[in-house]
This record gives sequence, structure tokens and C-alpha cells, in this order.
Amino acid sequence: IKNLIVKAATAPFKFLASAFSGGEAPPDHVRFALNDARLAPEEQQKLLALADALSKKPSLNLELRGSAGEADRQAMAAALNAPAVTDKPVVTTATAPPAPPPPVRVVTDEELRALAQARAEASLDFLIQAGKLDPQRVFMLEVDIHAGTEEFIDLPLTVQVR
Repeated sequence: IKNLIVKAATAPFKFLASAFSGGEAPPDHVRFALNDARLAPEEQQKLLALADALSKKPSLNLELRGSAGEADRQAMAAALNAPAVTDKPVVTTATAPPAPPPPVRVVTDEELRALAQARAEASLDFLIQAGKLDPQRVFMLEVDIHAGTEEFIDLPLTVQVR
């Protein structure tokens, strides 16, 4: 038993893999589209499989860290600064001066933190509600606002021995 606990402590994802069907590795992240905190269906399936595997290994807990990054900041700014689409025709006259452009909206670190937190909460809620994982076994860590790539953001998942 001591050897089993040592193995679980040094390689918890490897230990958890034995609970996965077909010997596949458990997911170590959840992927999100830029500027989005909704779980895609394929990510929901990953979380359901992870919750199922964790239910078979009660000695393991899960930590998740909400993530966002510069690519999110750019996507948020583009969405916030996009010209408004209206059905009203624009009427201009030769004597009226052109309207000044709207001020450029800058995305703050707090807004990135809120997005990262929303992603963590979406993942946590899904694991608890749909995955039926005990809330005492899932922990949210401090968010990271310096994560990601140009196309997506990964929310890291970490398995810990109790």
C-alpha cells in the first residue's frame, strides 16, 4: 500500500490513467475559445471522463486554475471596439462636421481576471453538477492572466493526492 501511495503522489495523472478506459491519459487541461467562458461539447466530454475517473480514485483531488491571456485581451478589445451595427441609415450633410470616432476601449487586467475566474467556475460547476464530483474534491487556484496562445486558452487541471 505504501508503494501505491508513493506512486500516486509522484505521478497522480499516471495513477489516475488506470481509471480511464482504454488506457488513455486523463485530460490535464480544458480548452476555451478566446474571450469565451463557455465549455465546448468536446471539453464537457473531457470533464465528464475526468469526473468518472476521479470517482474511482477517492484518494485524489482536482485543482483547476482559471486562465486568460493577451490573446483574450485582444479578442475582448476587438469585440468591445467593433462598430455598432444599426438598421438606421447614416445621414450626413456637407455642413455637419464628421462625428469624432468613439474612444478606444482598453481591456483591463481585472476584466481578464474576471474571464479567467468565469472559466474556472464554469469548469467547476460542470464537474460538480454534470460530473457528480464531490465539491470537497475540487479546488480553484488563483487565476493566471498570462496564459494562452493566439487561438485558444488552456485551463490547467492538476490531480493531487489527499
